[in-house]
Amino acid sequence: DFIAEEGVVVNGKALGGPKLWEVASDAGKRCVTINLPMTYPPSPINGLMVTDMLTPPGSKRFTTPPELADDLTDYEIDLTPREKDFSSSDDAFLTRAEQVLDKRGRAIQKLFEREQWDLFVAIFTETDRIQHRYWQYLDPALAWSHGPELEEVRLRVVALYERLDGHLGRLLDAAGDRYRIVLASDHGFGSAAFRRINMPVLAGAIGLGGKPAASSRLAKFGITKKRLYKYLGFLVPDGRLRNAERMARDRALRDVKGKLVKLHDYIGGVWIHAASRGGPVPDDEVPKFRDSIIERLRSLINQGTGTPIVSGALPREMVFTGERVSSAPDVIFFLDDRYGLDPTPHEQALIYKWDPPNSGTHRSDGIFLVAGDGVSKGDPATPLRIEDCAPTILHLLGLPVPGAMDGRVIVEAFGAEFLASRPVQISGGKYTASTGAGRRSIASVCTQYW
Repeated sequence: DFIAEEGVVVNGKALGGPKLWEVASDAGKRCVTINLPMTYPPSPINGLMVTDMLTPPGSKRFTTPPELADDLTDYEIDLTPREKDFSSSDDAFLTRAEQVLDKRGRAIQKLFEREQWDLFVAIFTETDRIQHRYWQYLDPALAWSHGPELEEVRLRVVALYERLDGHLGRLLDAAGDRYRIVLASDHGFGSAAFRRINMPVLAGAIGLGGKPAASSRLAKFGITKKRLYKYLGFLVPDGRLRNAERMARDRALRDVKGKLVKLHDYIGGVWIHAASRGGPVPDDEVPKFRDSIIERLRSLINQGTGTPIVSGALPREMVFTGERVSSAPDVIFFLDDRYGLDPTPHEQALIYKWDPPNSGTHRSDGIFLVAGDGVSKGDPATPLRIEDCAPTILHLLGLPVPGAMDGRVIVEAFGAEFLASRPVQISGGKYTASTGAGRRSIASVCTQYW
């Protein structure tokens, strides 16, 4: 959008702070990461790295060391963008998902058996791909949505899970009792929202004011910022296009108190256009204005059902921590999972029905399992967060957790004897490796897995 914050290419270069594989490598641990998000472009590691889905299609630079790519000639990082856009036939899509899964599984097994690793992290994304497209076959509550004629498709979807189970089973057999195993998902899944929220109308309802940005109006006719850059770039120098974009954004900021942004289908954010950023809201009035936005979001009701539209709205400081908090929108809000955000609506109402191309979408709740020596059965003391995985893995490696790292060690997952022999360590300064004789290694097999 022309009044959005200036964007950056989001990949590994955008990450700040300590990373799991960097901390472990600096401590002398032998590490492998395969398909771990935000690892492209490949970076130094004391071991092997195969980058993730953000790798440009066809790139030959996707491994550390570079020559590792020569051993992975049969490997595919992901389905192509076109294969993931729901336009292919069921047979073509499932055949390609099976092929990519098998190639990934074989590569993971090959690299795992190469040597005794201290940390081995592998990500399977195929379940995410099929759940977006075929959730109606997996959720018992949606069993009514497909008839007997689609049973063959359902069986192939289920068979892909069994295929993945086979790859995991062979990996676990190779690990034996030499490793502790961590299995986690980066999110859960649920039915896609069939009710859409008109974002321009929502912006007015929460007091942001102003009219829809020019780019939002043009998008209704298929004219987007991306297309303008693509086609005008041949005629107009890139610098002039960007200057025009800045001028358009600055003009819009003079009249609009805030910018509503879509962070995910059911997660949104609000940038407040403070005076220090060229907007109309005096800096000393920003806290009060932010509180009013949060109150209005929380009070939004579906008049037809009498139920809330927004399940939560928070200031960014209650969602994020660290030195980059100011880079996040001022307000983060979460819709009830029956709704999804629509930045370019074709209807005037705040809420309207819509048939999404995908039957499934992400949910906040995921999976965390850990097994091996020292692990104790039980329930978490507090709700777990995905940020807790990295500190917990570092603790299992016998390493201190950097104080700047988000999350906590999930101490309730381990027995008293184990914790007494290995108390949690937090390093406040420069990371220092912790050594000790007889410590076991850990394999982390992380998968988007339902």
